[in-house]
Amino acid sequence: MLRKYPPEFATNGKLKKLYQAWADMRRRCSPTERDDSIHYYQKGIRVCDAWLHWPTFAAWSIANGWKIGLEIDRIDNSLGYSPDNCRFVTELEQNRNRDLPAVNEAIRRAHTKRWAKPFRCVDTGDVFLTQISAERKLGVSRKSIRYALNGYYKQAGGYRWEYLEASL
Repeated sequence: MLRKYPPEFATNGKLKKLYQAWADMRRRCSPTERDDSIHYYQKGIRVCDAWLHWPTFAAWSIANGWKIGLEIDRIDNSLGYSPDNCRFVTELEQNRNRDLPAVNEAIRRAHTKRWAKPFRCVDTGDVFLTQISAERKLGVSRKSIRYALNGYYKQAGGYRWEYLEASL
């Protein structure tokens, strides 16, 4: 797909990344059939009227510290994209500001029945629904737990692991 960029890109190639961020922001907040519409448009997240125009958004972004490597971040995730609710941050900072309940729900929905089986640590008796929760509680890597549950290892982290019956 050939993208048409505004004329100022002929002299400033760095703006292409900012323009793509702006276009992606507008797409996420527009009525669409795309899967990510449920996380933005259907939740009422919108782009403010001023930012619907590229020059206004570009001027605000440059004046507020945008540079390559930074991403636009909404300070309050329940509000839309506007000058008083947005900032530019690193990817790590942005990930810390995520709507974690929504992210966790999406992860749970994505798992198949095979991976959704509860399991337990035979030695402690603790029952877990996710390998992440087991890793956090006992300090054993998820990969080791998965290998032990699937029979590749006899134990993981010094513990024995087993799947529980579905009747839990």
